[in-house]
Amino acid sequence: MRIKRTLLRPVAFFAGLHAGGQLRTFLRAHRRTRQVQERLLGELVARHVRTGFGRDHRFEAIGSLEAFRAAVPIGSYETLKPYVRRVVDGDSTALLPADQPVLMFSQTSGTTGEPKLIPVTKRFLAEMRRGWNIWGIAALRDHPAGWLRPVFQISSPMQERLTDGGIPCGAISGLLAQTQKPIVRRMYTSPPAAVAIADPTAKCYTLLRCGVGRDVAFITTANPSSTIKLIETGQAHAERLIRDVADGTCRPPGQAGDGLGSKLRFRPNPALARQMEQGL
Repeated sequence: MRIKRTLLRPVAFFAGLHAGGQLRTFLRAHRRTRQVQERLLGELVARHVRTGFGRDHRFEAIGSLEAFRAAVPIGSYETLKPYVRRVVDGDSTALLPADQPVLMFSQTSGTTGEPKLIPVTKRFLAEMRRGWNIWGIAALRDHPAGWLRPVFQISSPMQERLTDGGIPCGAISGLLAQTQKPIVRRMYTSPPAAVAIADPTAKCYTLLRCGVGRDVAFITTANPSSTIKLIETGQAHAERLIRDVADGTCRPPGQAGDGLGSKLRFRPNPALARQMEQGL
């Protein structure tokens, strides 16, 4: 691992320079927050004038924050649902500029009703990644010991189903992980095969198995409750996990899918297994 970290240091250095520039730009913008926000609102309104939503809400007449508030009152997903439905059916300009095709639909869990679909474009993805970069470089500057150490990354597949037009619907965390910088992906403790497991218990167990024994610096997840689920899974299957660590295997409870074993490689680690057993 030390050799790997040494080889990756030059790449990490230049990646850090790029992220550091984004952080400095972000902090400078905070010196004139109101002006920056108003300019951004103006840009967004101008970009969406010719969308169906923009025409229906007379975006061409909006020239201030007050005018925007009057034209677009606070609503809910139901307010946007007819426009989203048109985007799903292939009319992306119902809600989005013509030069921003939909990459995927981020799908909510549907805990309070029918799952909601959120169109994800290249610009949306770029802005979301920019936010992660800013947070990441700030966190690493506060905790420099985290540089080039493994990242316990929890995400879900970006494609759980397809629309009739063939656009993926799933988790944006999966898209972010899939399109992440190679240097960051190399730090992930789990391969894509583990992330794609549908059975929640089998998935949590496999993620734990991949992370046990690694010098993890960060846990990244879109939902903080996922970390609680990891703890509960580890406690419920502690003896199984210890045995897998000792044997160099991964035998998760539940349905992990065919061929998972061939995609995961571990070395037997009896010493770590004994430490884990003593901690029970």
